[in-house]
Amino acid sequence: MATAFGASLRRARRNAQDPEHGGSLTQERLAELISVHTERPGFPTASTVSNWERGIARPQGGDRRLLWALVAVLLQCGGLIDQCDADAFLTCGGYAPLGDEEVRPLSALVPDLLGVRGEGLQPLILPPPPGQATQHDDRPVLVAIRHQSMELIPERAIRAALPSAVAGGELVELVIDQTDLFRSNRLADPLEAARRQHDLEQRLAQLLAEHPGAHVAYHGIAHIPLLFFAGYRLSNRRRVALYDFDRRGGTWDLLQRGGEQPGLNVSGLPEGVVTARGEVVVRMSISYRVRPEVVAEVIPDPIGALDLALEQPVPDAITSEEHVWSCAGVFRSTMDELHERFPNASGIHIFYSGPPPLAFACGQFVSKTIHPRLVVYNYLASDVPSYSWGLDLTRGVDAPDFLIRPTAVR
Repeated sequence: MATAFGASLRRARRNAQDPEHGGSLTQERLAELISVHTERPGFPTASTVSNWERGIARPQGGDRRLLWALVAVLLQCGGLIDQCDADAFLTCGGYAPLGDEEVRPLSALVPDLLGVRGEGLQPLILPPPPGQATQHDDRPVLVAIRHQSMELIPERAIRAALPSAVAGGELVELVIDQTDLFRSNRLADPLEAARRQHDLEQRLAQLLAEHPGAHVAYHGIAHIPLLFFAGYRLSNRRRVALYDFDRRGGTWDLLQRGGEQPGLNVSGLPEGVVTARGEVVVRMSISYRVRPEVVAEVIPDPIGALDLALEQPVPDAITSEEHVWSCAGVFRSTMDELHERFPNASGIHIFYSGPPPLAFACGQFVSKTIHPRLVVYNYLASDVPSYSWGLDLTRGVDAPDFLIRPTAVR
């Protein structure tokens, strides 16, 4: 985790421009500008920044003032583009994304920053009943996205797991239902399924316009490409609470179980730039190990093959939102690295085995402007090839190459 954060910091610093001296921001100048914001003269030092970048050390998670100052400098100097970029940078290091109380002072330093994710949570104001004066209803509202393509999820299934902040409020559901397309353990029409969620952002925006200041949550039991696609449609401009299904207990929870949080290891990234043209494979092994020989059935000769994996992939390894965002941050950092290391890549191909909330979160962290063609595949052991279809997140649903149907390579 420290290594991934260090690489992201180094890249952001080098992309930043020194506002006074010009040129890329040096480690010394970054340290100096951070200390101005934190009002801690002499800390951090250039040596401290160097240690962060090399993965030898990293900022303490509890020192939000320091993390805020680091993000503020990188945003002001152009090393980070916007709040989405800042949140991805923080979560890559296992830190929480920016909170609303941190975003507001940043908006004074970085114009239009609040426009990226909205102005935080405001009290709900409902129209008054006919003949009555306007009244304020302070009950919180939760807009819950219920995504189902593999099995039906009962209405209001997450009600029992709501935190106290919203438990007594109104639960409004936005349903993506593709279960009628799931027959004989197979999604009969992936393209139609994708079309049913293509307008997710617009549908959510309409509900939020009806319920200003509402919280947003996501829970789903759906095919991996559809989970990624749902996250991609929303991007990480919105803070979304993630719920996961505990199959042992038969209940939904807010991913607050805590416990050990094993890091997502990255291997296979080349040290230098690869100028060859071709495809890049990324195997993500969280719940189960993604087998290279099965991936090779559809992408036999990639110019690069990476693994993002827990040391010991097991089901239910992800137990907290913090762990989700940390792993999603590593995914985003890796996608950024691939963009730099494989400038001529014709596409990145994702083969994922992991929980739905992390798939959704990774989809949120795919950049619509930076990352190249990105295809996410569905696995079914009885199919030939086992990865028999995928969705190209960067294409429109009506594009002829949005739905990918690979043939097995013998």
